[in-house]
Amino acid sequence: MRLDIYVVSQLSQVPRTYARRLIDAGKVLVNGKTAKASYHLKPKDKIKINKDDKKVKIPKIKIPIIYEDDDCVVIDKPAGLLTHSKGAFNPEATVATWLIDKYKLDNTNNRDGIVHRLDRATSGVMICAKNDEALKWLQKQFSTRKVKKTYIAVVEGELNPPAAVIDMPIGRNP
Repeated sequence: MRLDIYVVSQLSQVPRTYARRLIDAGKVLVNGKTAKASYHLKPKDKIKINKDDKKVKIPKIKIPIIYEDDDCVVIDKPAGLLTHSKGAFNPEATVATWLIDKYKLDNTNNRDGIVHRLDRATSGVMICAKNDEALKWLQKQFSTRKVKKTYIAVVEGELNPPAAVIDMPIGRNP
């Protein structure tokens, strides 16, 4: 087992990026010495993890479930909730942390179970995978454009013209 994966297994609900950050900061020792995240553990290795910060506790949240079977869950993501953290460890609840906690996913990264994402400010329906096989299959459906997505915007005030179709990519606000 790799050192970063071992650290994730020892610290509840933290992504591998956080484990790597601890390792890179020299807060994880193997046999009293620093090691790389990719180091493959040996049976007699002694690992010491020094987080020296308070126990990281990601708040538990509830997300409305629309549909669920053995392979996937369809949820109603509320606005204001991140789909997954942005790479560095972020101790706030996300759809990914909810999935990891509720379905006991592997937690090898901060995106376990995430098939697609919705921006923080966007509410809507999301499909999430409960196992690796379903994740790969569902992601392929999105990447090959077999999934039809419809977005509805709510606006305030009067529009001129009163109706229009926006048929172009929407970029990230710089």
